[in-house]
Formats: sequence, structure tokens, C-alpha cells
Amino acid sequence: MNTEIALQKLRYEIEYLKEAEADLKREYISIQQTIYQLNRMETPGIKELVRKLRRQNESLDKERNRLKGLRMTLEQIVRLYRQCEDQIMNEEFDYKKQNIWFRSIDVSNIGILLKQNQIFFK
Repeated sequence: MNTEIALQKLRYEIEYLKEAEADLKREYISIQQTIYQLNRMETPGIKELVRKLRRQNESLDKERNRLKGLRMTLEQIVRLYRQCEDQIMNEEFDYKKQNIWFRSIDVSNIGILLKQNQIFFK
């Protein structure tokens, strides 16, 4: 039961990351449109503003890609856990040859493994 709670936390984190990705993508598109409009103007000082906006947009895109990578990692963890669980339930597992650590895994501890990616579980 503890594992189910931890898996649910992972699912919530995945949904949060999806929303954050979408927000960053919307902001990225908005800045791209602003850059396009500013480039059409012939006002002094616009080029420097456009350069700053492009740098900001590059940072947003990098952050969005990082979040996407984290989300995909969490989805893979959930998927792998479910596959292992299904194999145990279907008795397709050779218990003598396989390490069955996942039967008693506390998935919330995966946060420690992902600490370098700044994912933490409450």
C-alpha cells in the first residue's frame, strides 16, 4: 500500500511537470512573437532588447527540455515498476535468478536518486 501512495506521488509530479512544460512553451511562443514584432521596428535600441529576449527564450527552452527529461524519467520509473509488478503477479519470474528488490521498494526513496535533478517528494 505504501508503494501505491508513492506511485501516486510520482503521477502527481508527472502531471505537474507536464503543466510546467506547457507553461514554458506558451511563454516561449509569446516571446518569439514579441521578437518577431520588434525586429520589424526600426527604433534605436531595439536590437539590444531583441538580443536579451532571445537569451531569455533560450533559457526557457533549456528549462522546458530539462523538465521534459525529468517527466520522462518519472514516467519510465512508473512503467518499469508496473512491468516488474506484473511479472511477479503473473509468476513469469524466476525468483532464483532475478533480484526482486522492487517487491518491497519504497518508491518515495527514488527522490534521493533524482536529487541531482532537483525532484523532491513530500
